[in-house]
Amino acid sequence: MAAAWVVATDTPPMEYEKTEISGIPVFSPRGDLLGDRENQNLHEEVLNTIQNEPAAVILNLADVRFMVSAALGLMIGEYLQATENGVKLMLTNLQDRVRELLYITRLDAYLKDYGTVEKAVAAATATDSVDNSTLE
Repeated sequence: MAAAWVVATDTPPMEYEKTEISGIPVFSPRGDLLGDRENQNLHEEVLNTIQNEPAAVILNLADVRFMVSAALGLMIGEYLQATENGVKLMLTNLQDRVRELLYITRLDAYLKDYGTVEKAVAAATATDSVDNSTLE
């Protein structure tokens, strides 16, 4: 018997919390980043926040254990939009599997891990600019 793939059409959107620390928006998603439909609300709010041009946007991934390529594609889109708008996109609290995915795809050179939210806020609010190189 061949295996069949079942696609859930009623998958709830990913839960996330949005806070602000020292004027820097912090998004803290909970659960695995699985792709377009599940992460669309988070992705749209991150993009809308980037358009307001804060100094930085922090993605606190402490509660994200896993990420698929579709979700990584959304994050690359957020990074490109942030770079275009002069906003730093900063990642914090990466779990091992997410860190490995960024390393394997060599995106860790662009989507940087700042360790903790506190360190990212300090870097974002420092007078020195944070390197936010563009993808080539």
